[in-house]
Amino acid sequence: MNYLEIALANAANGWPVFPVQPDKRPYWGWLDWESLANTSPTVIRDYWTRKPNALPAVTPGRVDKTVIDVDRKPGKPDGWESLIDRRVHIPPTTFRGASVSGLGLHLWFRDLSTSINGLVPGVDRKSRGGYVVTPYLLPPVSQIKVRVPLALQGGKIREGAVGTPYAGGVVAWFGEHSGLTPSHAVQKVVRRFTGPDAENFAGHDLLLEVQTHLVLLGIEGHGGVPEALDRLATVWAETPHASAESPVAEWNTALAGAIEKSGGAKHGNH
Repeated sequence: MNYLEIALANAANGWPVFPVQPDKRPYWGWLDWESLANTSPTVIRDYWTRKPNALPAVTPGRVDKTVIDVDRKPGKPDGWESLIDRRVHIPPTTFRGASVSGLGLHLWFRDLSTSINGLVPGVDRKSRGGYVVTPYLLPPVSQIKVRVPLALQGGKIREGAVGTPYAGGVVAWFGEHSGLTPSHAVQKVVRRFTGPDAENFAGHDLLLEVQTHLVLLGIEGHGGVPEALDRLATVWAETPHASAESPVAEWNTALAGAIEKSGGAKHGNH
């Protein structure tokens, strides 16, 4: 498909489209892109008649969506590493598109937010007031259902911050997140450590990884997280540990830390 065909297909799926220069900058006189972006095939064909070499761009804020733009260019901060360092969990159902260079990655989320460059090193947020160059096909607007991770909401994230601190304690956090039907993602984590082909817990680092993963799923709205943590706590307690004198105490201390660093009030269901 050429870029005009991509623009028309994305517009048919409800995305407001407008043309940008091959270097991804707006054309002179086209700075009011949120007003110029359109879903009309007639208007879009007229745009490309005037700008035949244009790249298609979308204004996600116009349809109450947010894009996390992850840069991975040589010589610049690796945005994906920045997300990993801050333990930001990107749900596997998040729609992803490659940038024009093929090095960057666009992560598409529901909910309206503000556009911020440099949200964390190598990561921009595009929503109200921003645009995203889309040399790829987008699904219908209604199919973007994953919510923006809590750690990527708000303003710029200070260096060393991990998620949003939670001061309510483990019991309060469990109370706010329990009772929902376990999501597929949560069930997958549990299966990793239960059943005939289960992986064995291999020390403190894996403990922290599993707990942090589940806590992040919980704050993103996945159900069944407290139940999963209870189940895995039993597995951990029954696993031989060479380094821990009290596996139960180690589990509880690590979980309290994971909730305090990465937790928060339940953000909503997927």
